[in-house]
Amino acid sequence: MSVISTTIAIDEALLLSLINLSTEVSVSPAGITFNKSSLPYFLQVKGQGTAILFYADATGSSIAIGIGTGTPTAYLHLKAGTATAKTAPLKLTTGVNLTTPEDGAIEYDGTYLYYTDSTPTRRALGFRNETISIQTGATYTVLATDDTIVCNRASAMTVTLPAATGSGKKYTIKNINTGVVTIDGNAAETIDGDATQDLNQWDCAQIIDYAAGTWAIV
Repeated sequence: MSVISTTIAIDEALLLSLINLSTEVSVSPAGITFNKSSLPYFLQVKGQGTAILFYADATGSSIAIGIGTGTPTAYLHLKAGTATAKTAPLKLTTGVNLTTPEDGAIEYDGTYLYYTDSTPTRRALGFRNETISIQTGATYTVLATDDTIVCNRASAMTVTLPAATGSGKKYTIKNINTGVVTIDGNAAETIDGDATQDLNQWDCAQIIDYAAGTWAIV
């Protein structure tokens, strides 16, 4: 069996404060309870030197928690980032969006940053360089990574949209040739209330994933 040895540095002033407040702080498996009769009171954790790692301040019914700052002015206040690697104030790991959107959720799928409003509808916030997809075949199914689809076919063509989830994602579809382009919703989904929309030569439509099962032309 291996033994791990480590040293924990405790700020001297903080240690003395805890000793002096020993009758006003209760430690149990349920957590740390402050019994101090006067306010405000705070809990502060420092690293080596004077760098503040964590700061919790409670004044009456107001609570402020600082990560990397000793002067929090919000329920959660993060230290400013710098140009140095690994010092961003907040970083999200690429994941899979919730199957059912939840009010107030913030999500990142590796391409877009989303927030969900109270309806609840997921809205895309992320920005990136738009991709242009030029299509000449009789059929094309729009990909999640598409932005602008340019249709260049002399005869009829059908462009099928992905399933609408209310993500706020927009697609621009342009017809530059003589063949009529029919935009078709996924399965029974509608576009401005209709099953399909047609684009003649030089017509263009910007379509938004407005809500689950529903596309809208903007």
